[in-house]
Amino acid sequence: MRQCRGGHEAEKKIAECFKPDPAASSFDVRDQVMKRVYRIHRDRHAKGSRNRRMTRRTFLLVTGIIVALTSLTGFAATRYFQIVNEKGRAVIKTLLYPKKEEENRKNESLEEYYRRMKEYWRQIENLARPGEILAYYIDDDVINKNNTLDKVKIITEPLRFKSYNHFLRQVPEKMRARIVLPERLTDSIRFVEGLVHADQHFGEKPVDAFAILAELVEQFEQEAKKNKDGRKIFTKPLPWFPGTAVTIIYSDGQSKLDLHAAKLTGINRVETPVTSDMKVEKIKVNGREVIFRDAAASDEIGIKYDAQWYDEKNKYYYSLGVDKESKLSKQDFMEALEASVTKP
Repeated sequence: MRQCRGGHEAEKKIAECFKPDPAASSFDVRDQVMKRVYRIHRDRHAKGSRNRRMTRRTFLLVTGIIVALTSLTGFAATRYFQIVNEKGRAVIKTLLYPKKEEENRKNESLEEYYRRMKEYWRQIENLARPGEILAYYIDDDVINKNNTLDKVKIITEPLRFKSYNHFLRQVPEKMRARIVLPERLTDSIRFVEGLVHADQHFGEKPVDAFAILAELVEQFEQEAKKNKDGRKIFTKPLPWFPGTAVTIIYSDGQSKLDLHAAKLTGINRVETPVTSDMKVEKIKVNGREVIFRDAAASDEIGIKYDAQWYDEKNKYYYSLGVDKESKLSKQDFMEALEASVTKP
């Protein structure tokens, strides 16, 4: 577990510590998506499908494909890639994760933690209503001993809009001027739903948000001690503020695609899981570097194709992806990707 210490760099360190516990990643809400961007790709524990909120929207990647698109150029294949900003700092990078069974052997002590979190998540995942942030605490010694820093977590549900024009009006004005959110990607792939995600720091600076959650730990623990009805989950609403992340869900009538855009600031970085049975490639689309994952043959991650890229000028991270169940071909996906990526 990470430990936070005080000092002149408190905000920077706390912001780093404020990332959700990796052990609970597959059970966290997708809207934190931003939780990622809030360590976006935590789907390595989700076999077959992504989490309903965070992981599901969380960001999809794409791999080696040869498609006759004039704007598409390939790089030499390897398993490790990164996209850097103008200062040379990696803003998107791949990380090789072991297969789940290999990881479980190395973390046998966490198996009970995973099992319990999965059970609790079934009770937690639908607690937040659209446009709501809830802080929650689980009164369980196994959970809290394995996650001492992150005892109080947050769950959010984004605002959802079925009308494209209504969605655009709800996107914060500053975002609207900096991100590209097309109404359609191809003739057949069109807007279905738009989501405006919450500010994960609920309108506060990261250091202040962390302090608020730290104070809630003591409040929740006292409430749990006084509780006599056997309740294990305790919640408290927090102020909802629109964040700097949005998602558009597209569909051709059979398959859905998620396009996600999120502001990357300060020390934020996206880390993308790569497994041994996944194809990965860094390509160029419309002049931008794109990390592409093809997980169609992987049984470890619930996506089929996924792509990520970075807009240096506006400091926005993008991802486009489809679930395992998608009927889209690679070429269909690449055509949608080309429509999503603007020229630098």
